[in-house]
Amino acid sequence: MRLRLGGPVPVRILTALLLDPGRVVPISRLVEAAWDEDPPATAAHQVRKAIADLRQRILHGPDVIITDGPGYRIDVGPDQLDVSRFTL
Repeated sequence: MRLRLGGPVPVRILTALLLDPGRVVPISRLVEAAWDEDPPATAAHQVRKAIADLRQRILHGPDVIITDGPGYRIDVGPDQLDVSRFTL
């Protein structure tokens, strides 16, 4: 299934979460993933908005993308990630 994620920023944020499943990814790292260098002054707010949007677009999004302390984590099983399937 192909999802429309709304542009490069949400894609980069989701990618950063999926590269570290089950672990908290701090907002600062998500900002870095989304903008590389020179993030906008509103970057942390834009990350929060992108997370809210991802939760709406992804099936069971609120149960999969969790707010946890200083950031977010994605709860997916190894059988749900292609990278896990190829490295097992």
